[in-house]
Amino acid sequence: MPINKHTITADERYECFVPLYQMCLDQIQKGKGLERHGEECCFKNQATYKIIEAYGEGFPLGQAVKKLLELMRFEGTGRKKHELIGAINYAIFALLYLEGKK
Repeated sequence: MPINKHTITADERYECFVPLYQMCLDQIQKGKGLERHGEECCFKNQATYKIIEAYGEGFPLGQAVKKLLELMRFEGTGRKKHELIGAINYAIFALLYLEGKK
């Protein structure tokens, strides 16, 4: 069941970002993230985050770079968009890790 504890507030000049952030979240909670890593538990209890804890922010940042390089090989916007969203999510994973170290 969806829980909405947060609301994104965007200045009208930047409201075009809101659906893009939602696309990133959807990929994690509904797409490949859920399919491969979901395990129906909090992200910080999933294998991906445990690897980040073990190796630091370099792991997700390296994954983001890999996805950015891969998307250059693909034709059409659909696959490129998918890989780009994945790269953004890996960058968010690094940010989540760094925020947790405060």
